[in-house]
This record gives sequence, C-alpha cells and structure tokens, in this order.
Amino acid sequence: MQKNKNTKSRNLDFLVVLVCLLGVGLNVYFFWSDFNTTLTKLYDTPVGTITFKYKSAQRRFIDRVLWDRLRQESPVYNGDTIRTADLSEATVRFLSGEIIELSENSLVQIHTDDLRTRVNLAEGDISVNAQNAAHSFILAAGSSSIEVAAGAVVNAKTGTEGQGLDLRVIEGTASLRDAQGGVETAGAGSMISFLEDGTRSSEPMVAVVSPRPNTRMLSVIREEIPVQFSWNTINFTGGQEVRIEVSLDRNFSNPAAEATVSGETRTEIRLAPGTYWWRAYPQGAAPGAGGHPENAVSGRLTILYAPPPRVIAPAEEYQYWYRTRKPAVRFLWTALEQAAQYRIDIADNPGMENPRVSRRIRESSFIFSGLEGGRWYWQVTPIYPEDFEGTAYSSEVASFTITQGGELQAPVLTAPAAGSFINIAKERGDTYFSWKNDDEAASYTFRISRDQNLGNPVITEKVSENWYAYTVNQTALSAGQYYWGVYQTDIEGNESPVSPSRPVVALEGEVVYRTTFPPDGYTIADSLLPDIRFTWRSNLPFANRYQISADTGFTNILFDENISASGIQGRVLPPGEYYWRIAADTGSDAIQFSTVPKRFRVSAPLPAAEIINPIENARIIIREGQSIDFSWLPIPDAEYYQMKLYRKDGDDTIVHENLYNEGTSETVPMAAFEEGNYVWTVQAFINESAETSRRSGLIGTHSISMRMLKPVSLDYPSSGHRYQGLAALRTPDRIRWSSTENVVSSRFILSTSTNLANTRAIIMDTRNPGTNITLPRLTAGTYYWTVTAFTDDEFDISAGKWNSFTVLAIPPLAAPAMRSPQNNFIFGPAELRGMRTMAFEWAAVNGANAYIFSLYRNSSSGTPELLLKSDPQTNTSYTLSNLSILDRGTFTWRVEAVNRGRDGTIEQPGTPGESRFTINLPETERVQGRDPGALYGN
Repeated sequence: MQKNKNTKSRNLDFLVVLVCLLGVGLNVYFFWSDFNTTLTKLYDTPVGTITFKYKSAQRRFIDRVLWDRLRQESPVYNGDTIRTADLSEATVRFLSGEIIELSENSLVQIHTDDLRTRVNLAEGDISVNAQNAAHSFILAAGSSSIEVAAGAVVNAKTGTEGQGLDLRVIEGTASLRDAQGGVETAGAGSMISFLEDGTRSSEPMVAVVSPRPNTRMLSVIREEIPVQFSWNTINFTGGQEVRIEVSLDRNFSNPAAEATVSGETRTEIRLAPGTYWWRAYPQGAAPGAGGHPENAVSGRLTILYAPPPRVIAPAEEYQYWYRTRKPAVRFLWTALEQAAQYRIDIADNPGMENPRVSRRIRESSFIFSGLEGGRWYWQVTPIYPEDFEGTAYSSEVASFTITQGGELQAPVLTAPAAGSFINIAKERGDTYFSWKNDDEAASYTFRISRDQNLGNPVITEKVSENWYAYTVNQTALSAGQYYWGVYQTDIEGNESPVSPSRPVVALEGEVVYRTTFPPDGYTIADSLLPDIRFTWRSNLPFANRYQISADTGFTNILFDENISASGIQGRVLPPGEYYWRIAADTGSDAIQFSTVPKRFRVSAPLPAAEIINPIENARIIIREGQSIDFSWLPIPDAEYYQMKLYRKDGDDTIVHENLYNEGTSETVPMAAFEEGNYVWTVQAFINESAETSRRSGLIGTHSISMRMLKPVSLDYPSSGHRYQGLAALRTPDRIRWSSTENVVSSRFILSTSTNLANTRAIIMDTRNPGTNITLPRLTAGTYYWTVTAFTDDEFDISAGKWNSFTVLAIPPLAAPAMRSPQNNFIFGPAELRGMRTMAFEWAAVNGANAYIFSLYRNSSSGTPELLLKSDPQTNTSYTLSNLSILDRGTFTWRVEAVNRGRDGTIEQPGTPGESRFTINLPETERVQGRDPGALYGN
C-alpha cells in the first residue's frame, strides 16, 4: 500500500530551515563586525600597527578603562597603553619608521606628535630601532629620559615598577638625561646601568653589540651556521673573562652552546635553525634573581630555515591557449614561514631583466590575465620583516607559453568515453557529460541523438558550465545506442564547430557484459573440449558473436559465430593455446563492444607412466603372504593415478585396483591370487579445479606372470610342544616336515638359538636328512628347529621360520634317609679308640640305582670344605678307610640318589640327604724335656 506524500509540506519545511540558517549567519556576521569595532577608533588616525608572537598582547585606549584583545596587524593610536603577558612578545611598527619590540611582562604608553614619537616604559624590556626614522625617538623610563638618535638601535630594561635602568646602545648614539638634568651621550657598544636608588652601577658589565636582543636571522640550510657575538666590557679589571651561554629555553636549563673568552671582544658560535636564548656576563659573577648571574645581559636569537620558495603552477613548459581573451594565469608557490610578503616577477627573458610584471603580495598565489601570446618566465622572492638579518633567496626561474589561436575550436569531449554505458533505470544517479573548458566560451550547447550526425536530437540543452547532467528525473532516453556532441558560443555570439560525436549506449540498470566460463588461463583436456560449455552474461541490446582466435589481438580468428543464446559448446580444437571473447554486433564501426579476451589451453593427454617394477613380461615368484610393490616414474602435473591388475584370461577379471593413488607405487598382496599370467595398468589424472578441467593420461599396459612358491611345512612338533625330561632322554621323538614342491636339497637345523651365526648353539645340522628325523637325547631347555630347501629349478622354499619345543626338567629323586652315624653324633676318644675305618649308611631311595657320597669339613667362614666325593655306586653304605682326613671339628656328609642310564650317564639326579657329626678330642699338653747338661764334645 502506498502512502500519499505531502510535497507542499516538505517544501515549506525546507523554506523554514533555510530562513533560520540565514538568520544565524547574519547574527554571526553582525557579532563579528561589532567585536572588531572595539579594536579600532572610527575617528582617529593610527600611528602604527602591532603584531605579537607566542601568546598575545593587550591594548588600552587612553580614553578607556578596559583592556582589548588584539589581532595581528591591529592599529595603534596616540595615547595607547600596551602590555605583554608572561611568555609573550609584541612588535609595534610606527608609520614614522621606528620599530619597538616589547619582551614579556612589559608595559609602555605611546605618545606622538608631528615631530617625533615618545614611549614611556613603565616596566619590562624594550628594544628601539630608529634606523628608518626621520627624527629622534624619546624613550622615558622612570625619572630618566633617553633620546634615541635617528639611525640608532638601543635596548632598555627596567626593574619592577620602573626601578633601575640598564641602557645598551647597539648602533648609533643615544643621550641620557637623568633626574638632575644631567645629559650623557653614549655611542655604539656603550652600556649605562642605574641601580634602583638611582645611583650609577660600578659593577663589571658586558655590553653586547651583536646579536641584538631579539635578533632574527635567515638560513638557507638546515645545518649549523656561524653566529658572531661581539661586545664591549665595562668596569672590567685586568684578566677578567666573559662568559657566553646559549640555551634552548629561557631558563638556561637546556644548554646548546657556551664559550668563555679572555682578552677578546668577539667570538663565533655555530647554531642550527631554531630559537635560542643567550646571555653574557663577567665570568664568576654572583647569582642574582632567579638564579641568573648578576649583571647578565640576555637576549633571544631566532634562526629561521628559509629555503627558496618552490614554484608549483604553472608547471614548467605548460601551455595556455586563447583566441581573443587573454588567459587568467594562476601562479602558485610554496608558502614560507615568517615571510611577510612575496615579490613575483614576470618577464619575457630567462634573466628576468625589465620584468613585465613585478608585484608584492601577501599570499602564496597570484592571478594575472594581462599576458599576451609568447614565452614567459617567472620567479618568486620572499620578503621577510625588516628585523630579519640575512639574505632571502629567490625561487628558480620557471617558464610557460601562451599561444593565441584563430578560429573558435570545437570542444574536446572528456566523459563519458566512446562506447560507454549510461544507466537510465529508475533507481539510478545522475549521469554527467563533460568536456574541456575554454576561456573563450560564454556558453555550450549539448546535443544527444540516435543519429551519428546529431540530427533530430533527443536532447538539446544550453549550459554555462563545461558539463551537462542527465538527472534522475529525466526520461528522454530509452534503451539503445546514442551519439552526443557539444559546440560552444563566445561572448561575441560566434559558434564553434560541433565536436565529433561520441557514441554511448543507454541501458536499464548497470551494464552486464562479461564472459563467465571458462575463466582466463583455464586448461581443458582435448577429450573434454566438445563437452565444455562456453558461457557469458550480457544485457546489451545487440546480438553477440562468439570468437576464438590463436592470438590475443584476434587477427587469426578460428571461430566467429553469431550466437543469440548465452552459451555454446561442441567445438573441437587441436592441442594448443587459444583466446576467446564475445563481441557485440552493433552494426556500426563507430561503436564496438567486446569482452576482455580470455586465454585457454587445450591439453593433450598426459603421457603413459614409465614403469619401474615389475618390468614388462617379468616372472614374479611369490611366497605365501608376500606382497609386491608395483612402482612407476611420476608424471609432471599428475595429481593421482589409477592402478589396476587383471587376470589374463577370457574375462580379464580385475583382481586388484586403486582408483585414487596419490603416490607412485602400489603394494599388491599377490600371494592371495592364483598362479598365472596378469596385466597391470597405470593411468595419470589431474583433478578438476578452478584452473583446469579433469585431465587423464594414456594408459600404460604391462604383462607379468606369477608363480606361487609354497615353503616346506614344519609339521611336527609344532611350536610350543613339550616333552617330559626322562622321555626325551630315554625315547627321543621324531621330527617331521613336508613339501608340495620337488625338493632336491634340504637341511635340518636344531639349535638352542634362532641365530644361525651362533654356531655353539647348534645341536644338530643335517643335510638331506629326509622328512623324518630322530632327535638326539636332549636335556631340559628350549629348542628351535627349521628346514631349508631348494626345488629342482633352484627356488628357495625354505620354511622361513623356526618351530620351537621345550624339554621339561626331570624331577629329582627323594633325599635318602641318613641312618649312621646319626645326625649331630659326637665321636669322642672312647669311640675313636681302636677305630680304623668309619662306616656311613643310608636307606635306599625308590627309583635310584646309584648313590653319590660326599664329605665336607665345616668352617667358620660358612663355606664347607669338600674332603671327598665318590663316584656313583649301587651300595647304600660307604666306608671311610682314610681317617687321617678327619680332625677335631664338625663334619657334614651327604648322599645323593641318582638314576643312571645304560651308558652310565646320570639321567635323573636326586635331592641330597645330609647329616652332621663332630669329632671331639681333648687338647694335648706340650711335652717338657729335662735339661741334659753339657754334652761331651760341645
């Protein structure tokens, strides 16, 4: 549902807002005008102007009480009182030529008459420059009066409330009249100082002649320049030195340079552009107020970086054209800091002699329209205030040309370009038609027509500007092709020729004319090219032509077809590089539209892969569980491969395939297939992407044959089999193995290790042993066995593994019961008396057929000492006939029951039985012999 819009109400609101804004603007204007009237006197003549730096200065008229805030270049009147605030400075330039500079916290009153100017210094610091004055200048300070001669420069400083006076004469002469009427004339370099009580100071002082207290210098470079300091010494004693200090701040807390000079009245200090404060005083002067030395003379020095101005416009070699009205040439250059004015000189020679124009202006631009045809040269020189010292450098000399034309020229069209599209839809912005401006033109006539010669124009509009706007409210244009042009009329009514018409196309909405697929740089497989659909989008009111060329300039067009649809397919091209585009069939040579050519490449199939393994017609020998690696060389740009393995029979059955292999090898479990002949293929592919269609390669086909080798079978015993220990010794088992192949050689290996290099572990190594092998007598342990074998065609069909079995340990026989002597029996002298042998007896053990007797002597170390050990015997007793091995102490005798085989080998050991006895004999006394006395012969 649409709402009714109240157009009249909206227009009324707009009018009310406009009136209110106009009222606000008038109020602001009247307020500003009234405010500025407080800075001037309507009926008095100014005696000078004032400028200030840093903060501001204030002025009070003689007939007013309130202080005024000043603007730069405000007028100064007779009787005005001027004061400066903290960190502020002011300069007053009198019309009579004098200049006074006020430092911070200074207060003066100005009086003038027809002859000369008088300034009363109430307090502060003032510099007077009368170099351009026609008469002397009177400076009053307290009870003293100073007459500054014309051409002189002086500086005066008073204390608070005008007490005390320091007068320095920098140039020229000045006469000082004191309260008693005495007159003293001082020349350049002199300094007179009065104390607060009015008496003359006799303290040593330094009268600085150069630089002046507020010197400003120009420097054309950013590097340091020499600054000359010169002075006179007053009341100095012999050998006393002068101290010069330069700082970046007025408190001298950031020193920039310093010098101590003895016996000289000048020195040179190098300083870069910037603002500095300096002071000079006798070396060793006592500190005064604020920490400054007593009798110190100070000033401020500004070094301004003042490069030559850089000319901007007209640009070098720029050319102006005109027919009857001379062109208004705008001169533009870079503005320079502190430059008060600029002098622009325009001459017809590069030496700038006898300039045609020489003007002084305040701005950094100048417009002049009085130059006739020819080549002109111009130069700009900055002009700085008079208090600046140094040379201001002029800019480089630039040139331009003014050419006077003949007949009024047809306008030069600029936008829209030929063949451009203009939107005529309802939801659109304004469309602008523009052309180059001509100073001779008083008006322009714009035409747009369907006729190339601009006949029967749809729009004819006269405009004063060098543009025409086809606004959103206009509906004169419909979709289709148009031509537009302009002619101009000068102030005399002369009309120029119509500009060459320029074609444009009107469309409902934004132009859509572009190819969509395939994109630029796309690669198409030659096999897929007939299926690729070339598509585009267009809303132009023309038929389209589908074009394919072998070059980007479309000089060698292979296809050029008139197409009404938005796509086409079914074209065939040989491999190579091509370009395609859509061109509008406008029916006119004046307007041509075509899309940007896009490159595409028709690609031949990828090459077939070159195989590595297995080679063509290879015979593959396969063992059980074995896999084969099929490998091939990589193909450039290939992203994946398809590998297939066929059974070579009537059906070509696929037994293995990988349809997406990103590598260059494929592992195939060949042991899972039957013996026979096979064919394997490899084909490279490239995935479809934003840059290419899917691409495939040639199929590489290779034949192989396969024989399955089955290793010998280790039938018995299988791994993990266990044998009882006695059975393994008494009735060894038989090893059995088998093979389906024709075995011509074999080898049986029995070992306690699977490492064939460990020859010591091999128990049995038999060649061609047959398929049934009797094991040797084996003791307890784990054993490994395998069989290696070869067929009649020398293929290895060895088992490739080890079977293992275990012979269990034989359980020991029970320990015999020890009968005699009884355990812990003690043999004393009574038992041993008459004993020639000692008999040991034990009970028989079931399963034993032999016994081993051992006798040990117990020792304090805990390890018994073996005295004797018998061979296996069948008796259940043992007679010790050599009692000499016995002695006083404890003995242990042991009996182990064993079972021996027929060959005497112990097949089953036993658990030793053990018993102890002790021989307890008394200690014998040492025999004492009788003294025989002296023997004969000794």
